[in-house]
Amino acid sequence: ELLSQIGRPIDSPQIASVSLLLENSELYSSLKSDVESIVAEELRNITSLTSQIVEEKVRLF
Repeated sequence: ELLSQIGRPIDSPQIASVSLLLENSELYSSLKSDVESIVAEELRNITSLTSQIVEEKVRLF
């Protein structure tokens, strides 16, 4: 989930929230940097989100 502010660049959201459901909570520390890297990469490519919105592939609220 992303929370953006009017007037700020969309690739610099106020909040970028990721939920992980892990069977083993000990995996969190080993996955954290991977998840952060994925989020950073997706934010760098956020302009592709426009077509996903038009195609109704993402949920907006």
